[in-house]
Amino acid sequence: LTIGSGEVLQVQPTAFQGDNRLVSLPTWRSGTELTFVRPAAAGGREVVRYDVAGANQPAVVLSGTWDEATKHDWLDQPPAPGALP
Repeated sequence: LTIGSGEVLQVQPTAFQGDNRLVSLPTWRSGTELTFVRPAAAGGREVVRYDVAGANQPAVVLSGTWDEATKHDWLDQPPAPGALP
């Protein structure tokens, strides 16, 4: 949300496999970059860096090269019911 103009930029698509939940709190890496965990299009979750100023490639998947054990232990485990991830 840009306070001055009221413009809203949606950084997570509306649905991945029917799952719209935000699975982590976004964290600012810089003045224009967010990092967050989102549902992956192929299932599971992925860590994404999103550049709000990057017109050509705004989203970069950071966890794409992680080994399967790391992804399973950290990304593929669902949060406990009612728990804030």
